Parts: sequence; structure tokens; C-alpha cells
Amino acid sequence: MVRVQRVALELDEPYYTEIGAILHKWATLEYLLQNIIWRAMKLDNKQGRVLTMGMGINGLVGILRNLPRRWISDEGIAAELSKLIKAVQDKVEMRNYLSHGVWTIDPQDASQTPQLNYMRIGSERIMPGAEAITPDQLREFAMVVTKLDEWAHGILVTIGGVDAPATDQTS
Repeated sequence: MVRVQRVALELDEPYYTEIGAILHKWATLEYLLQNIIWRAMKLDNKQGRVLTMGMGINGLVGILRNLPRRWISDEGIAAELSKLIKAVQDKVEMRNYLSHGVWTIDPQDASQTPQLNYMRIGSERIMPGAEAITPDQLREFAMVVTKLDEWAHGILVTIGGVDAPATDQTS
């Protein structure tokens, strides 16, 4: 089946507001994940940045997954971190679609609701899939990312890592 859609060169303002909120919250999440790594490994901010800046989510998750092998010995914290990693991995695909995806509008759709295009499976590389998404749905996803931020911050607090180690005086 052929889908005929036109690219949405502009979206209504609520889309931009919600997409911006999601991307801001996701950037905060990545920063918190980096901080968990830094603090668990007892790195100051400069050392931590050298290790993790520019690293994608898969690299961060790889390090986070290995922290309990040497740096996080508390089983409760390790279990929470494992659950957080899984939750992040479950949501990263949607974040990537929102960051890099193309919005289209189906001329046959009376509501003219913008559709976010995606390529989840190989056949969709030829004919991308698309899903109509409303600002309310985006707001719900933003709330999910907020919960991930709070969860990551809670782990950071638990490992005692809200503040940089005293050795880093010029972070």
C-alpha cells in the first residue's frame, strides 16, 4: 500500500513546546546518567567529562550496566540502576524519533493530525511507518521522561553523588 503524505514544514506551537520539553528533559537524563557514572567511579567533573562527554546513550548504558561489577556494591542500588537502565532503553527509540524524525500530514485525514514517521523494521526503510501524535501524547511522554529524571536523580543522591568530590575545585 502506498501512503501519500506531505511533509509538515510547520507544526502548531504546542508540538514545538512539547518536543522541546521532551528533548530538554532527555538531555537532563543523559547528564544525570553521566553523573552517576562519574560519582560511582569517584571521578571529579573533569575526569568524568573526559570519559563520557559526547558518548551516546548506548555507551552510557554499557558503562552503567558494568558499575555493579566494581563500583556499586550495594545490591539495592544495583537493582534500581538495572531497572532504570531498562526503562531508559525502552524509551530511547521514541526520543530518537522525536529528535530526528520527519512529520507528515495525510491529505486524506480530516483531522490533519501530524504523523511522526519511523523506520522500526527493515521494510519500513522503503516505506516508513507513521503514527498520528497529538500534543497531549507528547506531554504524556514528557512526564515519563520527567519520572526517569527523578529516578536517576534519586540514584545519584543515594550513591552520595550530588556534589562533585572535593578534589575538583574548578569544575
